[in-house]
Amino acid sequence: MGLPAPLRSDPETERYRLFDAVAAWLAATSADEPVLLVLDDLQWAARPTLLLLRHIARAGAGRVLVLGTYRDTDMTHDHPLGEVVADLRRQGGLARLSLSGLDGAGVQAFVEQAAGRALDDTGVALAGAVFEETEGNPFFVREVLRHLAETGAVEQGADGWVTCRSVEELGIPEGVRDVVGRRLSRMSGDTNRALRVAAVVGPEFELDVVRSAGDLGRRRCWRRWTRRPAPGS
Repeated sequence: MGLPAPLRSDPETERYRLFDAVAAWLAATSADEPVLLVLDDLQWAARPTLLLLRHIARAGAGRVLVLGTYRDTDMTHDHPLGEVVADLRRQGGLARLSLSGLDGAGVQAFVEQAAGRALDDTGVALAGAVFEETEGNPFFVREVLRHLAETGAVEQGADGWVTCRSVEELGIPEGVRDVVGRRLSRMSGDTNRALRVAAVVGPEFELDVVRSAGDLGRRRCWRRWTRRPAPGS
């Protein structure tokens, strides 16, 4: 094709050239229209990917807004994302937003969108029950609604929702169980033992109660634990 042979260099230089090429491409792409680059679940990104993100942010590649999301509950203390976020914060131009769960009105809007129509009294009551069970965690809300539909606990009639069983009677949806189980598997045996005891005590509990019930030693000085799901999971 008459093209010159590609340049060859050490891996570090090759990586820098790649990063620079991506930044230049984004700058060229955003020359005519601003670009929104959305990166989801950064807690699963490998270190080279995060270094590329840092390079793009530092380069100021054109009219590009980078929006990244991650779950801090899925990150270890030595995760490379923590280092990248700290570097970008020192540099400036970084805004960090902590997301909370949906409020009652948000869950009702979620259920209404799933129904495709305005909610009647039964639908509003269903949304309230889902909110109480999930505390507004969007992932849990979606999984509970799916579970309700798959088990036939709710049906969409001609006039709205028809409920056959209460939300409390359904148990934990499989998707929620998998997510919680994966997180518990990363914790120590002592932590899992404490959580098993705490689950019997209630949604919120004092550490002294769990320590006494589970015969746990005074290894830590946490005043209060809660098993409330992390927002955005």
